[in-house]
Amino acid sequence: MKAGTLWRNHGRAGLTQAERLLRLLREARREDRSVLLPEIMALGIAQHGARILELRGHGFVIDNELCRSANGVTVSRYWLRFDPEQESIVGTERDEGSLARSFPEFGDFTMQRRHRDDG
Repeated sequence: MKAGTLWRNHGRAGLTQAERLLRLLREARREDRSVLLPEIMALGIAQHGARILELRGHGFVIDNELCRSANGVTVSRYWLRFDPEQESIVGTERDEGSLARSFPEFGDFTMQRRHRDDG
């Protein structure tokens, strides 16, 4: 994501909070690890949930999980699963065929081609 592409003309130089979060998620993905909430908080991101929702709205697939550490502390972990700026949906596990296979209990999710009926 290019600097300033999520928020245009917001009067601030540098990366937005969403862009900084995306940079962290991409780095963690390259390292095959999750991002822990304290890492996000260390970036000074206000309302990280809103920033994640913002990225999801741009097509990024971000999973999160609550887990309990050995000492009983609950921690949120985040993974960047799909990056629309660096990947294609076709031919990945997110294509239509795999979506139908992923949730067989809900039936067939494949797109149905429709045509306009002027008749």
